[in-house]
Parts: sequence; C-alpha cells; structure tokens
Amino acid sequence: MDFDGKILGYMKCRRFQDAEKLILDQINTLEKNGSGSRKDLASAYNWLGLCRYRAVEFDEAQQHFNTAIQHDSACAQAYYNRGTVCYRMGKSDKAVADMEMAVHLEPHNEEFLLGLTSAKKLQKLSKNNQ
Repeated sequence: MDFDGKILGYMKCRRFQDAEKLILDQINTLEKNGSGSRKDLASAYNWLGLCRYRAVEFDEAQQHFNTAIQHDSACAQAYYNRGTVCYRMGKSDKAVADMEMAVHLEPHNEEFLLGLTSAKKLQKLSKNNQ
C-alpha cells in the first residue's frame, strides 16, 4: 500500500495519532535526505493538516496547510482544506479567497466548487449581519 493509502486507512479508522506518526516520519525522511520533491512535502503537510483538522485543532491545521502551500503553491487541496478551516472558524472572506484559489487550480473539481458556493453564502450572511 502506498503512503497516501496508508494515511487514508488510518484516517478512516480514526487512528489519527498513527496517521500523524507516519506523516511526521515521512516528512523527516524527505527533509533529512533531501529526497522529497516539494510536491511530496506539500502532500505530507497537507495530510498533517487534515489530521489536526479532524482533531479540531484549527490553528495547527492552518499552519500545516500554510506549510504545504509554501512547498507547492499549486497544491489545490491545501487551499481547499485551509479554506474549509476558515469556513468552520467563521472567517468567510479568507474561506472564499482560498476556495477561489482551489477552484482556479482545479476548475472541474466538484468538491471545490461546492465549497466555494458554501463559503460565498457564509460571506453574504456575514455581510448582511454587520
């Protein structure tokens, strides 16, 4: 089973600590050996962000998504995930900006399009309540 498959398996079983350990080991290996591409590191940090998101550690999740984007500015999934965190925190303007970037990078991704629509609704409600 490949790295992503193992992480996904742990996540589905709600074994977040096991997933985090595997991800951190992968990050350490990639950074130590210099063997990982920026995309590999972005993917690992994105997974780490997802673990923190599932643990409702939104600030930490955002930090990991930021790091993923620093490694690969074309990582649409990290923008989407960071936007989802912003959405959950009620930061509608930031959520919309991240969702728009995710859709820009992957315009046919249905999940991203739906997320953008939801974020825009929240943004509209937020502005109406001011």
